[in-house]
Amino acid sequence: NNQGQLGDGSTTNRRFPVQVKGPGGAGYLTDVVAVGAGFGYSCALKSDGTVWQWGNSGWTSPIQVQSPTGPLTGIVAIDGGIVKLLAVGSDGRVWQCGAGSTLAFPVEGFANSISVAGGYWHSLALESDGTVWAWGSNDFGQLGDGTTTSRGTPGQVKSPDGLGYLTGITHISAGHSHSVGMKNDGTVWAWGRNPEGELGDGTTMNKTLPVQVKGPGGIGYLTGVVAIGAGQLHTLAIVP
Repeated sequence: NNQGQLGDGSTTNRRFPVQVKGPGGAGYLTDVVAVGAGFGYSCALKSDGTVWQWGNSGWTSPIQVQSPTGPLTGIVAIDGGIVKLLAVGSDGRVWQCGAGSTLAFPVEGFANSISVAGGYWHSLALESDGTVWAWGSNDFGQLGDGTTTSRGTPGQVKSPDGLGYLTGITHISAGHSHSVGMKNDGTVWAWGRNPEGELGDGTTMNKTLPVQVKGPGGIGYLTGVVAIGAGQLHTLAIVP
């Protein structure tokens, strides 16, 4: 809690859960529908479509995230990337806000996004048509475009053979330097950095294009998945 990321009005580390204070330390934060956390900060989305952030820059209680024209509103989804907060508006636009800042800017080119995921230096956006777009650092292939060239503007994640584009995705998650997508058929696909086997393809080789996650023991492929998550060097999937 050295940056105030617990939001309890202090910078004291806690061994047990504490309730996040309200803005300015008054009362407690309420009506929260989603939360996220990155390196030294935390964030929350309220039911009224506003976004709040605390930690970094000495904010020990929530501060409302702003847009260039006023408070950021109409947000329906957020994700706490390691170094920046990502948000999706009800209009399908994507916003990003650097950790330690409360000013968000739109990411150009999006009008139909439904969710976002933030890694260390890369970001993902899922469109309503099931396609995935990525931007940022690409030194391990985490943008999934078949290259290791970083890019400051969104590019579409390619298909496993590199000839088309990845489709049918319903959920996304981003690790430190790898990316994961779940398809509408319950299969899982991953790309990017793989030193600890976080891509789940039975190897420890980095991949610049999506590969399908194998089944337990490397037999077949993982199916029936309903949720996914990516950590720094690992990936998780829930199968009922």
